[in-house]
Amino acid sequence: MSEDLLVTQPELLRAFRRGKKEAMRAVFHAYEPLVRGIACRGFGDFRGYISACDVDDAVSATFAAAFSTQARLRYDGLSPYSGYLGGIARNTIRSMGRKRGRELALSGDQQLDSLCDLGGTPEEHSIRAEESLLARRFKEHLEDPLLVSICELHLGKGQSEAAVAGELGITRHQVRKALKAIRKRISTFLKSEGLEP
Repeated sequence: MSEDLLVTQPELLRAFRRGKKEAMRAVFHAYEPLVRGIACRGFGDFRGYISACDVDDAVSATFAAAFSTQARLRYDGLSPYSGYLGGIARNTIRSMGRKRGRELALSGDQQLDSLCDLGGTPEEHSIRAEESLLARRFKEHLEDPLLVSICELHLGKGQSEAAVAGELGITRHQVRKALKAIRKRISTFLKSEGLEP
């Protein structure tokens, strides 16, 4: 964020301290991405929530704490509100983690950005997170490195059979044969997880 609204706009700060809905709405819209980013990417030992529902809960709880009368009046109006709100977000998330024991971490996982994308519903984010977890667990069960590579390139990245064959230096026939074996293993894996393909 290029400017800190509550520092640069004294009228907004006064309305915010009085608890005016329009001011609180403006503050929420300006700072919600900051809080969502903290909940998604994490801080310290906390690596971020994996569930979009947990992220939404953290955002809601943070703003509930930040919009309390005591917190609004405690803000000095001189230092950046982003820093003040960031502290509230971190404390709120720590408290939530202690109460629920639900601090799920993603260490270096590339799925993090897509899970924390502002688009989509919480249900869609949850489904993508579950799909991602199942895909990772399935790849762990594949013992053949060639099958893992084909799975990642064709099923994960959507590359054509020809592109996969070219990248791995094998024939398209070998790719098709491997995909048939992968699909059979996926079916078996899903059944073992209690899911029907």
